Amino acid sequence: MPKAQLKTKVRLKLSPQSRKRLNILALSNANLRRELNKHLQENPFLEEKNSDFSLGAERVSYKNNIRSFAQKDFSKDSTAQIIENIADTKKTLREYLKDQLKLMINSSRLYELAARIVSTLDEKGFACASHEKTAKEGGFSRAELGSVIEYLKQLDLLGAGAENIWQSLKWQAQKKYPDDILLYDIISLLEKISVDFSDDLNKLSKTIAHLLHLEEIFVSEKLKIISKLNIYPAVNFTENEKNAYIVPDIIFSHNKKKITSNIDSNILTQTQLNSGLYRQFIQAEKNAIWEEKYKEVQDFLADVEYRSEKLASLASFLIKKEPFFFENGIKGIAPLNLKEAAVHLKIHISTVSRLLKDKYFQCSFGIYPLKLFFSNKIKTSMGEAKNIYNLKDAIDEIIKIEDKKNPYSDEKIAVLLEKKGYDLKRRTVAKYRKLLHIPSTKKRKA
Repeated sequence: MPKAQLKTKVRLKLSPQSRKRLNILALSNANLRRELNKHLQENPFLEEKNSDFSLGAERVSYKNNIRSFAQKDFSKDSTAQIIENIADTKKTLREYLKDQLKLMINSSRLYELAARIVSTLDEKGFACASHEKTAKEGGFSRAELGSVIEYLKQLDLLGAGAENIWQSLKWQAQKKYPDDILLYDIISLLEKISVDFSDDLNKLSKTIAHLLHLEEIFVSEKLKIISKLNIYPAVNFTENEKNAYIVPDIIFSHNKKKITSNIDSNILTQTQLNSGLYRQFIQAEKNAIWEEKYKEVQDFLADVEYRSEKLASLASFLIKKEPFFFENGIKGIAPLNLKEAAVHLKIHISTVSRLLKDKYFQCSFGIYPLKLFFSNKIKTSMGEAKNIYNLKDAIDEIIKIEDKKNPYSDEKIAVLLEKKGYDLKRRTVAKYRKLLHIPSTKKRKA
């Protein structure tokens, strides 16, 4: 009879204070400021050193400011001044979408076509001229237009850039429900019968069920999903949109050929513990509530300081490990892994993940999420670690020289990539091709 095997699992039980520290570590800069505002309002023992200093997260909008101040020399500015520069920037719908596309598209030619299309958008988010007409007038090929359409589908204003309501709904359906082919087909059918969206879509469930030979209840469910999609993708957009406010946590700058970093530590430098008030309260009435409130502020400021220390340590780690990025931009990234960062920071891997969560850095050519440095590695036959942007360039080079009447298949691209040192299977090439918004062989065919 086999001996019973006992398996034990070691579970670390975190103290309430440790949990709070990890929660503070994971907060974005804007959410940390909101947390601070909460303490300022509810706790008498935390005060601002300078009454003119505003901690409101509402002052900064990352989404409206991706790269508008990329050329500015930030080494001469304080963090507070940089935040003011961000806050003063207002974007129109077209500028807002163009900024997103700049981060997505590496090719200046493809960006030019995308910008042309976005420039024609009305206030609802639809292109006033057909995509084909815009591309033709600019001398762009169908393959280039196909690539740009894939980028437009990835904009956070889902459906913006489409030619009409129907195309917009199809883009939204593809993004939110990629495996639901029937949903896409029903939208196409609604387009054919010229449905008025002011009417209740469910009234059409019986007709559509009959046309598609489906059960009415099944069609009704799909119509409910469609009714929740946004028929006017940009209708809720305003120049002062305030749904995602972020201040970069780390600011990198070049100073006499040396890269330096600055951590946004305004919370620590502009607030303080009011020990004098605490002593007055205790002398007047020794109450456990006051002690608890005072300890709460002490712990909060200690946690914020810990967060700043780890971000500073991470910044020095990135400066050491990513010199080519700071010289050459995204294409120069050498993908890192969480384990080596954890060793440098002397924390657990899961804590590194929390530190990266919702954090952004700013450098001379833009604002990016810290997770950018920890993207997937693609190893070459020479043992080099390449990033996804290097692979995209390699695929782009291959596609540029292909016969447009007989474009390469994914299998052929895999063979050609092997000569460049990339050992990838056909399905892996297809995966990255889709991820990089490069059209299929059929769509690239002239």
